Amino acid sequence: MYSSFITFVAILVASAYATSITSASNFPSQTGFPVHSHVTRTASALITGHAASVHSVAIKPTTGPAPEFSGYVTVNITNKHTASLSVAVTSDPSAPSASGDPQPSLLGDSTQFLFEKGFSGLIGVAPQLDSADSKIELSYDKSVYADVSYVDGYTVPITCSCDKETVYMGCNIQLWNTTQSCPDEGDGPICYNPAAANVDGPAHPFFEPCQGAAYTFPTDDSATRACKSSMISCCVGADCPANPNQLDQGLSEHGG
Repeated sequence: MYSSFITFVAILVASAYATSITSASNFPSQTGFPVHSHVTRTASALITGHAASVHSVAIKPTTGPAPEFSGYVTVNITNKHTASLSVAVTSDPSAPSASGDPQPSLLGDSTQFLFEKGFSGLIGVAPQLDSADSKIELSYDKSVYADVSYVDGYTVPITCSCDKETVYMGCNIQLWNTTQSCPDEGDGPICYNPAAANVDGPAHPFFEPCQGAAYTFPTDDSATRACKSSMISCCVGADCPANPNQLDQGLSEHGG
């Protein structure tokens, strides 16, 4: 009886964090690039009433060689944000889970995830988890493609590097502290991106400082990078290293 009760509770917990997959076959590629599946957290989307955009996970760029890897890809996340944050990994149900099958949890000062070949999914980071969090997106077949996405929405600034030195992905600008107002703010806070449904953009003025550095609309594809290392280092917070592709470097000086 006790074991049956535990099993029942486990099923309820798993259902609460169940994920849905929007198949790429239902949405033709808008870019001509191979399109991976876009993963969203169904429970969060139902709670907020905001649907996630039709944005592919880590779209492959059109140029540049992509090294092939075997074994695990490691994503290290350093937390420099000034307030408590939660983190959750969501994967394509047909893909292998992150090592240890991590559940939503608090983001520590340093957090590490391991992904094996075949993984396609995302890492959401926010004060309150939502389907429109700031995201680290990852696709690992033979090569590794990664990006930081604010397509669905923005919660916190994130930047990432594949070589521990140069920031290639993301944007460290604290968008909450710029002169532009969020067009659709939710609890957390979170800013839902009105350009999520605009395949070819442009970026909304609130998100524009990060255009081309992080995804700000579905085909903002210069934000994706083919990693030359199986070690990805990401940083959360405005005090993280800046991406040279950010449109306004000065805005990154705002704290948060």
